[in-house]
Amino acid sequence: MKAPVKAIVVILIIGALIALAIAGPQWTTALIGMLSKPKDAAAEEPAVDVVAATVERGAISEVRSFGGNVLPLLQVDLMPQIQGKLVSLALKRGDETLAVSENTEVKEGEVLATLDFEGLKADWNEAESDFNRAVRTEEWAKSELDRSEIVGGLKADWDKAESDYERTVKTEAFTKGEMDRIVGLFKQEGATEQARDKAVYDHDVAVKDVEQKGTVRDQAKWRYEQAQNRVVYDHDVAVEDVKQNRAVADEAKWRYEQSFIKAPFDGVVSKVYVDPGATVGPGMPVLRVVHLAELKVIANVPNRYIGAEGIREQVTDVNVRMEGSEGAATAKVKKIYTENEKATRTNPVEIIITNEKVLNPDTKREGYKIRGNMYATVNFTVRTVPNAVRISADAVVKIEDDDYVFVVEDGVARRKKVTVGIWQDAFVEITEGLEGGETLVIGGQMKLTDGTKVNVVRMVPGGEESAPPLR
Repeated sequence: MKAPVKAIVVILIIGALIALAIAGPQWTTALIGMLSKPKDAAAEEPAVDVVAATVERGAISEVRSFGGNVLPLLQVDLMPQIQGKLVSLALKRGDETLAVSENTEVKEGEVLATLDFEGLKADWNEAESDFNRAVRTEEWAKSELDRSEIVGGLKADWDKAESDYERTVKTEAFTKGEMDRIVGLFKQEGATEQARDKAVYDHDVAVKDVEQKGTVRDQAKWRYEQAQNRVVYDHDVAVEDVKQNRAVADEAKWRYEQSFIKAPFDGVVSKVYVDPGATVGPGMPVLRVVHLAELKVIANVPNRYIGAEGIREQVTDVNVRMEGSEGAATAKVKKIYTENEKATRTNPVEIIITNEKVLNPDTKREGYKIRGNMYATVNFTVRTVPNAVRISADAVVKIEDDDYVFVVEDGVARRKKVTVGIWQDAFVEITEGLEGGETLVIGGQMKLTDGTKVNVVRMVPGGEESAPPLR
């Protein structure tokens, strides 16, 4: 069977040669050229279309994300300071009375809850009347102290007795001098015995007069002081009575004022614990009010990101995104807590964010966009490189464990190994392998190998996150 096949092949070749001879020499030359042309030249591929950008330098930041809990900046459970019956949960704004319930917005100082106050108001009024009566009594006692006729008369008696006593003292001193002089003369026989006896008698009378006038003076002084002390005592008692009645009135006023539970700050009622009609007292919460205009976010951050080169109070920028909420809030780190969570090696970091009001389409009322006890993702800028080689992350091609990019040189793609540093969103820092100014392939690079011819169909700014799609 093989011999006939070979014969057929030989016949076909001979037939082809005869046909070429009849067709002419040009076809013979063309066929010989095709058969002799190198295979690579016949299969040369066209240039690959790519999108490129010029490698630029610029700032790039390392951003780390941690979960955080959103808490009200202020939160207070309002409790009465006295025991009583809760008669209403309502507030007044102008002529309008509004029921207080969860999500009610309140202003500082507004009355939110009221206890039965009628009896307390009566007690306060009575206490104020007692105080005013005590004040009038004290004023009368003080006037008596200033102008008492009895005290004034006794003072005059004392003054006269004091004057009489002083006069007798002078008389006694004079008679003693005379007595001493005459007794001396008598001893020298210069005076008679009768003169001596009279001088001694006159002195004795003067001494007794001093004693008598002294007793009268002391009695007058005692009577005056007793009267004076009585008037002063009456005034002192009146003054003390005023103080006691003022304290009682103040206590009654305080108890009356405690019947009205007021908002301690602008905020929102987040919880109602009891209904009107219930008996409440100290330690029993009635309402919870939270301050939502500002919120604090607490995130636990690993210790290695905190310090002089990392997260710092009042310096580090923060981007906060709420779970289930569009948009983000920007702020700075407010406080880094000193206590360290040993188990996780983290420190709580506090961020204060401003809450916005939005219109509720259902109620047609404005309300705060963010509520307390939500979950947030907190993005911390832990460090920034100001003059980094910064490229689109899409340009990096991972081959096994190494990172590569393609740069365009003379219409050919050259693969270069690079070292990646900081990743920020859609950009990466290149710490080794690029210097800046190179033409970098950022679109179509997955079709390339080292040495592939390329056709740059579009150049985009180096700062764009990614290349537009090739069409």
